[in-house]
Amino acid sequence: MANKLQICTAVFFFFFHSVDVGADGGGLDRHCYETKATLHVISSGGFAAALDSLIPGFTEHTGIAIDLSYGSSSGGAPDSIPERLKRGEVNDDSREHQAELQGQVTAVYSDRIEIQSPNHASTLTVNIGAGTVVYDESDRSSRNNTSAIVVGDYVEIYGDYYAATASIAAANVRIDSDNDSGEYRQDNDTYYEVEGRVVSYDGSTLVLDVREANFFPGANTVTVSAVANASFQTGIASDVSVGQWLEINGQWDGQTFTANYVEIEG
Repeated sequence: MANKLQICTAVFFFFFHSVDVGADGGGLDRHCYETKATLHVISSGGFAAALDSLIPGFTEHTGIAIDLSYGSSSGGAPDSIPERLKRGEVNDDSREHQAELQGQVTAVYSDRIEIQSPNHASTLTVNIGAGTVVYDESDRSSRNNTSAIVVGDYVEIYGDYYAATASIAAANVRIDSDNDSGEYRQDNDTYYEVEGRVVSYDGSTLVLDVREANFFPGANTVTVSAVANASFQTGIASDVSVGQWLEINGQWDGQTFTANYVEIEG
């Protein structure tokens, strides 16, 4: 699951200028490309031009996508930065539906790839654009096109998913250096995580409006069963209510998500 940070503009600039990219622009440690993090940045309009200039280079060198929104730097307006931070907009419901998943490449085109992923019967299309960071684990190089990807590669992808078209707009693509299908399948068979807001709950089964998952849900909502029997990191099953933000770990069979652990986040 992608790390979610909400930061003010000043912190973003500090972080950007603290990154050591090396003389050749390739000096970042490998883990910088594997975080698949998204930084949720709120900025005042006065920094818009500077951010537009800095963000592409920041994402290219770190593999970290920036989700940028604007608000006034002071005052009590609902969309001002102080008020939005008070509300904890890290769980902002306006976020796209995001997925992190693995799969094997079955076709490569100039602007997209197609993959087969576990528990999803049809081929998934992964769109790769100018803002996508494609990281090749074998030589630690990065680019924003499909030139390093070949049919048969195992890849790990993070981006916005569109259930209606079975497609993903990729923010990050990591090419596995050893193409270890055994390790790849084990990871997907044993660990699933989904995050979003509760749409309905009957005391045992809930419907979740998915905002982030480490698999391709196939729809914008997921049915989660066995909630009453799950272990709760915060709260208990009877505390769950419509509108809450939950993070759930469990098993996914392609149709239903069975909860093992539940965390009520807000």
